[in-house]
Amino acid sequence: LAVALLSAAALGYEVLLTRLFAIIYWDHLAHMVISLALLGYGASGAFLALAGHRLQAHFPAAFTAHVALFAVAAPLCFAAAQALPFNALALAWEPVNWLWFAAIYLVLSLPFLAAANAIALALWHDATRLHRVYAADLIGAGAGALGIVALLFLVPPGEALRTITAAGLACTATAAWQTALAHRVRVIAAAVAGLVLLWTLPAAWFTPQPSAFKALPQALSARGAEIIVERSTPLGVLTVVRNDLIPFRMAPGMSLGSGHHPPPQLGLFRDSELAGPVTLATVDADQLDYLYALPSALPYHLLGARGIQHPQVFIPGAGTGEMVRQASRFDATIEVAEHDPALLQLLTQDLAALTANPFEGVIVHPMATRAFTAGNHARFDLVQVSSGDGGSAGLKSLGPSRELTREAFAEYLGLLSPHGLLAVTHPLQAPPRTLPRLMLTAIESLQALGLPPARHLVMIRAFRTATLVLSIEPIDREVAQAAREFSKARGFDLVYLPGLEREESNRYNLLPEPVLFDAMYALLGEARDAYVEAYDFHIEPVDDDRPFLYHALRLETLTTLWRQARAGGAAQFEWGYLILLATLFQAAVLSLVLILVPTLAATRKGEATPPAGAGASRIRVVLYFGAVGLAFLYVEIAFIHSLQRLLHDPVFAVSAVLASFLTFAGLGSRLAPATAGWLQWRTRQARPWPVFLGIGIAAMVPLALLPALIQWSAEWPLWTRFLLAILLVAPLAFLMGMPFPLGLSRVASAAPRRLALAWAVNGCLSVIGAIAAEMTALAAGFNVTVMVGTLLYLAAASVMPAAPPDAKK
Repeated sequence: LAVALLSAAALGYEVLLTRLFAIIYWDHLAHMVISLALLGYGASGAFLALAGHRLQAHFPAAFTAHVALFAVAAPLCFAAAQALPFNALALAWEPVNWLWFAAIYLVLSLPFLAAANAIALALWHDATRLHRVYAADLIGAGAGALGIVALLFLVPPGEALRTITAAGLACTATAAWQTALAHRVRVIAAAVAGLVLLWTLPAAWFTPQPSAFKALPQALSARGAEIIVERSTPLGVLTVVRNDLIPFRMAPGMSLGSGHHPPPQLGLFRDSELAGPVTLATVDADQLDYLYALPSALPYHLLGARGIQHPQVFIPGAGTGEMVRQASRFDATIEVAEHDPALLQLLTQDLAALTANPFEGVIVHPMATRAFTAGNHARFDLVQVSSGDGGSAGLKSLGPSRELTREAFAEYLGLLSPHGLLAVTHPLQAPPRTLPRLMLTAIESLQALGLPPARHLVMIRAFRTATLVLSIEPIDREVAQAAREFSKARGFDLVYLPGLEREESNRYNLLPEPVLFDAMYALLGEARDAYVEAYDFHIEPVDDDRPFLYHALRLETLTTLWRQARAGGAAQFEWGYLILLATLFQAAVLSLVLILVPTLAATRKGEATPPAGAGASRIRVVLYFGAVGLAFLYVEIAFIHSLQRLLHDPVFAVSAVLASFLTFAGLGSRLAPATAGWLQWRTRQARPWPVFLGIGIAAMVPLALLPALIQWSAEWPLWTRFLLAILLVAPLAFLMGMPFPLGLSRVASAAPRRLALAWAVNGCLSVIGAIAAEMTALAAGFNVTVMVGTLLYLAAASVMPAAPPDAKK
């Protein structure tokens, strides 16, 4: 029970750190949480190799003390990491930030080191109960994955951290009682006193403080700024800022020649980053005429040229309500898909009195965009997509953009009436990379429908924003003239229009060269493949298997961009990918230094040579447990990403996959000896090959069925799709729970002193695998990542330590 409770608290802390990192820093730093957690688990192998025998002699006290250390370290290490002056954006020109980055990594791994030491001591304490303890560890962790998501629906992340600390203190009392600790009454009394004290501490002690370089602290530093509403869910912390003294006035892409300006607005922030403006109610309706001067107004004018005055419009995502407000100005009938209930409540209830609720009369579907488009057969005159800000500093380079993949474009086009339009508005970047990628996606999507793209596209650009329009009908003379008049009246440049001349595309917002015009004609031409291959960035369309729209960096251009970043061109660098590379490097170095080296040194001292035929040589132990550690992380991380397509939400995908993987892997571990023995008896083989082959089959079958299951279950309630996701993963997880304890049992029988080495190697390669799997997914996609994981399992089977002669009988 104590092991299960501790594992639940530790896994909950791990998932919670991803949310806390997103608030304090940026989303891409959350990728290193799994790695630093595994560093703590791996380092415990080295620690126990050095001090394990002494601790085992005092097991009740050692086990309870490490549980108590986790409870205390969880909040204190987070506070210490948050206090470090780390600036991710200054890595290129301030080398000291690399040290702060490593310090954060090390400090936050300490609570996991304490938890792992306790669990490892329990595993080591009684080899006859190893499988039961390991199963309790995994099942508890699975419960923690579900529990923390449920908790984040009830309390903000800071209070969730307080709850994790309380769980650690409760676990301390449980450990003292279950181990029959000599002074258990005093320990339990101290834990209860700690619980009472914990809930009297100020909330500010547990509240994450965003980096000074994020948008929210900067907005609050202005005189007159105040937070008026804040809502928190597992999907993010939403904060609304009002400033009557210096009001927000934002209209990205608005014509510089517009005679209107936005009325006062509120600033909406998600996880301390600006999500956009929320326009306050105004008694003068003319103040909303600025909405006519945005590039996103183009498709309404094109529909007007076709005689459609009251269009049916679908808007993927509520955003801040500005797209809805604009559609209302054109007398549209509007439908919106939005999966974040907190955002909907914020816009339609909390701020309704201040903003003259723009969602009045709008049909709102409380679901993710891709869930709506996959199962809907409605017909719209316009699908209006705003892709937001891709992040000029590459801060979104590691985040999936499933609303802008090939498959998403196909679904949008499938919603259109015969005269319908699909419009995508996106910020400009220098040098261009996301827009050429969207242009090529549009071209290939039209070709997939059998339409000649050159006759079905319109594109314009403003000073910092561009709008790309795909038309089901060919662009005729009236529509082309409407596009020209719209652009000329507002000082927008035409990027593409059938028959457009090059000199027409660079008249108002002047560039040294009309690069987007040149890109469009190159992509429409016969030399498209050569152009894409020679481009400085990746501009191939993204798909659901590789949905990383903003990851455009080519490794061969890395050194050039690094020099530009150090010379002041940091905005062109993909900092998210740089952080991933840095994390991989420091994970490899620290795991070698803190896990493998001390463990090898400790196991060499006085180690007797294993008996002949034991089959647990040091090289076999290293190869087997290293491959298993890499393989588990490769498959797990790939499934977390892949099942987002089914659940349409990253938080629920993480919860479902982790809960299913850990719970069923725990059951597989518990039944591993009996299952492996039965298989070996049936197959007369020294190694349980069916287990490893079954992992490959159980991994590939769900991925093959996933596209059909997504279409089939599109209209199902979330809880049924959640259960479907768990069932898809369950057989795979059950089998994946067997290789580690099976190998550990063989090592324990043949060469007990190498148990610490096995634990350390597995932890070391798991630390590296958590980052390597993400990089493999970025480079080759989730399906390839799963295939690599299954091949690693087969490689592990070929070098599995052989059972001692007695164990084979």
